[in-house]
Amino acid sequence: MDTIAIELAQGLFRDGVVHRSATLAPLTGRVEVDLREGVRLRSVNADLVSRLLASTVASIGTLSGLGPADLAELTVGDRERLLLAIYRSNFGASIDVIAQCPDCEEIVELDIPAGAAEPPPFRPSAVHHVECECDGALWRISFRLPTGGDQARLALSAGAPGGDADVRLLRDCVVEATRNGWPVSIVDPDGEILAAVEDAMGRADPAAESEVEFICPGCGKSVEVVIDATTLLRGTLMDGRLVLRDVHRLASVYHWTEPDILALSRERRADYLAMIEEGLEA
Repeated sequence: MDTIAIELAQGLFRDGVVHRSATLAPLTGRVEVDLREGVRLRSVNADLVSRLLASTVASIGTLSGLGPADLAELTVGDRERLLLAIYRSNFGASIDVIAQCPDCEEIVELDIPAGAAEPPPFRPSAVHHVECECDGALWRISFRLPTGGDQARLALSAGAPGGDADVRLLRDCVVEATRNGWPVSIVDPDGEILAAVEDAMGRADPAAESEVEFICPGCGKSVEVVIDATTLLRGTLMDGRLVLRDVHRLASVYHWTEPDILALSRERRADYLAMIEEGLEA
């Protein structure tokens, strides 16, 4: 598989330039083994994603050799765009999902076209704004979109004092706030303010949570299911033993070293394994 191109919404800002055009390299066995090891060590999901992206993102704009810290700067939506592209290019054009209808509780197995989870067109902006009324005052809040780094910090601070995760995220992402035109600091945001900012974040970065709608065969109700690319890829790649079986088979036949085999993409390994099977059947 050759590299594939994908356009990011927010991209990476470096030296006064926003870089948005990303290229993805094929997923190798080494990446799969590293991911399984990260899961075994109970690494934070956001950190696992940053490492996965650092191993598969060949470039963003003119930037190459990007590490996990660089990829952690991407917004949640941009990271989801990349993860869905990785899934499509390595595992096919459909996504297998098991969902439960909230009305009749029927379990439904879905075969969703990967393209159905594609986020809608985006409008790039470094800072977003929302206005809301709370306690008779007009609030105007400027905020940035959450990043992978924000997700990792929230996961590491789970259970720490200072409010729940949503409140801490709001504090981290607010750039500026005014109350009736006067600058203020949001220390303990009201529920209405929190809801307004969360809603605005969702509209500004729709790729952060992709939803697909289906009709329940049991009751006929319309149901929305969230496609979480992180969970999807983690579940697909978690059994690193399959990679090791590939290594064992290819090493036994071709006498290649483990690093050489793990450097192969899934597609290339499958091609060689198919040739071995054809040779056995001949």
